[in-house]
Amino acid sequence: MMTSRCIRRRRPKNELTKLHDASVPALESLSEQFKGSVWQRPMGKIGGDLIVVWQASASQLVMVTADVMGHGVAAAIVVGAMRALLHEQQHAGTIQPSALLAALNRPLAALYHPRFVTAAACLLDAEAGTITSAGAGHPSILVRREDEVTELASESIPLGIWEEEAFFDQTVPLHPGDTVVLYTDGISESLAKGGLRVEGMVAAAGPGPKQIVRELRETVRRTRGDHRDDCSVIAVRRK
Repeated sequence: MMTSRCIRRRRPKNELTKLHDASVPALESLSEQFKGSVWQRPMGKIGGDLIVVWQASASQLVMVTADVMGHGVAAAIVVGAMRALLHEQQHAGTIQPSALLAALNRPLAALYHPRFVTAAACLLDAEAGTITSAGAGHPSILVRREDEVTELASESIPLGIWEEEAFFDQTVPLHPGDTVVLYTDGISESLAKGGLRVEGMVAAAGPGPKQIVRELRETVRRTRGDHRDDCSVIAVRRK
C-alpha cells in the first residue's frame, strides 16, 4: 500500500511537469502571415531551456530562445526570471532583438552571475520581407529557403557574463515560404552522436515547420544515446 509520505514525494514532480507543459508556446494563434511548430523536452521534469514567442503586430513575430547553464530546478528559476523580463519588454513594445538581449543580460549579470545563458532573438517582419536577429553565444538561427539553409550566427558572448556587453542586429531577406528554425544545443549535441548536423537535417526535411520539427525530434530520440540535456526547437514559416 502506498503511504501518504510517498504521495507527498511524487506530487512536486507532477507540479513541475505541469509547469513545464504550460510554458511551451501555443502557436495556433499566430496570424495568417505565419505558421509554426515547437518541441521542448527537459532532461528531467523541468529544465533550463526557454522559448518565448509573441505577435508584435499582424505582420511581425518575435521569437526568443535561450539555454541556461545547468539543469533542473536551479536552471528553471533563471528561466522563470527571463520569462518575466521578456513579458515586461513585450508590454513596453520592444521588438529589436539586440535590445531584448540587452534587457535580459543586465539583470542576469547582476543577479545570477556566474550562471551564464546562451540566447538568440529574432524579429520576423512579413510586411518588410525581412528577419532581424541577434545572438549571444547560441547556436545559429537557421533560415531555410527551398532546400538551402542560411546560418545567422551569434556575434556576442553569452548573457550574464558582462553587464555592459553589446549585442548586434543583422537583417536578411525573409521570402514567402521561408522557414526560420531556432534550437538549443541539446538538439545539435544529440544529433552529433549519430554523426548528423542540424543544418543538413533542416535542409533535407519536409517543407513545413511540422515536418522539420518532427524529423529533428524523432532523430534526436534515436541518436542521443546516453547524452542527457534539455532539447528545444521551434520552426516558423512565413506564408
